[in-house]
Amino acid sequence: MNMTVRLPAVCPFCPLHCDDLSLADDGRPRDADCRIADHRYAALADEKHDQPHQVDTSDWRKLVDDLPLGESPRVEAIGVDFTTARVLVRLMTEGRIRLSTPRTPTQNAIASAVIRDGVLRATLGDVKAIADTVWMIGSVESESPRLIQRLLRSESPPRVVLQAGPIGADEMADIAAALRQIGERVEPISDENGGGDFGNAESGSLCETLGDSGYLAILLASDAFDASDADLAAVMMTRMIRHRNQKHRAVLVTLDSAATLDSLSLWATNRTVAASDARPVDVRVVGSLAATVPSSPATLQLCDASVDEGTFRYKIVTATAGVDFDSAVVRGDSSVTMPLPRQRGQGDRPTPAEVLNQLFHRHKALP
Repeated sequence: MNMTVRLPAVCPFCPLHCDDLSLADDGRPRDADCRIADHRYAALADEKHDQPHQVDTSDWRKLVDDLPLGESPRVEAIGVDFTTARVLVRLMTEGRIRLSTPRTPTQNAIASAVIRDGVLRATLGDVKAIADTVWMIGSVESESPRLIQRLLRSESPPRVVLQAGPIGADEMADIAAALRQIGERVEPISDENGGGDFGNAESGSLCETLGDSGYLAILLASDAFDASDADLAAVMMTRMIRHRNQKHRAVLVTLDSAATLDSLSLWATNRTVAASDARPVDVRVVGSLAATVPSSPATLQLCDASVDEGTFRYKIVTATAGVDFDSAVVRGDSSVTMPLPRQRGQGDRPTPAEVLNQLFHRHKALP
């Protein structure tokens, strides 16, 4: 059967937000070459209405009106879009909720090290245009499957070095020390390892490859550092970047699913959203960018039909940003705000913002 191909869509399901995705009539991607897009779009196309503990669409307003809340409910948001984040940040600044978002030890460590020591950061556009070497640490390919493909799609593609991670503080210190010793290279790396090729961090040539770079971009996944000493590893890395910039160029790049929420929080309060802990929450809002859902229990979970994780008492299946309703998102490197035009009618699913507005409209933590 022939299917009509729509205009390219912006994918809402990972912080890279590819803007060249083709969707067929049934809402599934065509030749996406991305397991995340394939899985999430397919799950929405095959949506089931009989999931355990799911509140019927016609009853969600009654549940929300009857849901018991304390004076300062704990709300956890994961990978939410601009429309949802705007409501959450407003509720937070009004004192109606205590808002948090999950962060890994690597993300917490890098944030602290950058605030304390400072580091030169860059966007994906900078890296694609200028970098000659990209050192990827952790599950970068898993978190953003098309990232390497997009980086190599240039006239002068960079050398990409993959390191599975996680890296501990001792290993990071050894790499930093080796780069200091290498200094200015005399012997060039052979042409057979030229731009666009892939290095392997386990081959023993990692430091030689990094030391040979003129513009080194270090791209960290959320699991790049060993959790046991992530803080120290992050300090070692930021200091290595700063030292590298004395004679060459080195930058740090991250793709964070909380970029939209943090950006709105920074605009409103000059602070990023607090990191979640392991305590139960009253409401968990699972956005389209959520790769995983914490195991800590929630009284109410809001999520779209492609999410089947989480521990909760009640669940309301909501519409999906960029699929069922128009919204926007800040790309994971915090460089640009991208539109998320809807790809189908919303149907009978409420948006997360609608549920939150209904839920906290009658909540009287503050007048």
